[in-house]
Amino acid sequence: MKIKKTVIFSGIIFFIIVAFSLFDLFIAYPYSPQNGSFEDVLISINKGEGPRIISDKLEKNKIINSAYKFSLWIRFSKKIPRLRAGDFVLRGDMTPLEIFNTLSNVSSSKGIRVTIPEGFTIDKISRLFDEMELVSYGDFIKAATDPLLLAELKVEAPSFEGFLFPDTYYFFKDVTSQTIIKKMNSLFKKKFKSIEGSETKDMLKTVTLASIVQAEAKIMEEAPIIAGVYTNRLDKKIFPSLLLQADPTVSYGCNQLVKDRSPVCLSFLGKLTRRELKDKKNIYNTYVHKGLPPGPICSPGKDALKAAIHPKKVPYIFFVASKNGHHKFSTTLKQHNIAVKKYIKKLD
Repeated sequence: MKIKKTVIFSGIIFFIIVAFSLFDLFIAYPYSPQNGSFEDVLISINKGEGPRIISDKLEKNKIINSAYKFSLWIRFSKKIPRLRAGDFVLRGDMTPLEIFNTLSNVSSSKGIRVTIPEGFTIDKISRLFDEMELVSYGDFIKAATDPLLLAELKVEAPSFEGFLFPDTYYFFKDVTSQTIIKKMNSLFKKKFKSIEGSETKDMLKTVTLASIVQAEAKIMEEAPIIAGVYTNRLDKKIFPSLLLQADPTVSYGCNQLVKDRSPVCLSFLGKLTRRELKDKKNIYNTYVHKGLPPGPICSPGKDALKAAIHPKKVPYIFFVASKNGHHKFSTTLKQHNIAVKKYIKKLD
């Protein structure tokens, strides 16, 4: 009887292992971005080369993580006949399905080119993908705020805002919103971790600060100074009120993706007034709420991330933008008010 129970138990364990392996190979693996180089690599496939040789080439060039797994997926998916000879441009952060789609084309097309500018919000990113007819606006928004996907990719934030790296990507027509997000988030993590000192920083707070810096800095050479100003404002000894008073955060608080938006936001037309600046129900309003807002307000580039990780030590606690994109930095409110008056006169 004991032997029979042991056999049954072993059979159940074996079945679970097999089921998990099959799920991973055929469901999860094809859509998982690889952890190789995000630079373009030219791969030449010769006539007669099979899955194993091709997979070895891809692994050697850091396009895929495992030659064995990629080869196994190709064989069991019965995709071998569709592999073609030719020259192909690939990247190490593509998904196995994207790699296969490229290898099954005779040309070296990398797919549809999409450039995400620095400072873009999820809303703008969604509209861009929708305009290019890759994925719909609503579908991308849903994926970008999906708690399960956030948990899977270990992003501890209200959404993927700020955690989708702005760069140039290539996607095919059959791409999904989840695949796009995984690819953009994978590149974000690589870029963030590549910055010296990032390992000691709280990621959410750092990316939130970086996103504000990105939104404020028109000239990126000033980014470390702006980050330094906000770092001073987050220091109670230097700036007791702890109010960042950052206009871009207030505007973001009226973004339709923000849950429980303030009623004041319903009449917001894009230009801030005293009504918006005094709005306590706007959780992103850094004029009335102390410290950093709940999360990032846009996608910061690498320069903004560097500035947030290594803010410049400055005596300034105020700044105002000038007409040419530069900022005038001040150490006292009196100096700041004079700078603001000069700025207003230049606009008149």
